[in-house]
Amino acid sequence: MSNKSKQFIEKEAFQIRQAYDCTNPEIDLFKLGQELGIDIQTQSKQSHGISGALIRCGNDFIN
Repeated sequence: MSNKSKQFIEKEAFQIRQAYDCTNPEIDLFKLGQELGIDIQTQSKQSHGISGALIRCGNDFIN
């Protein structure tokens, strides 16, 4: 990852943390997802394959 990409990601993450008042290092992803209109689904620990994914089609997210 280039230094510019890392700086961009850190800047975006900082802005999201400020916008949603995520001051605690441990972020409640379910709460943040709810505020952003993103459905977060979990799988059992026994599942294999994808560990996480966010799928977007245009401006919409796919469940």
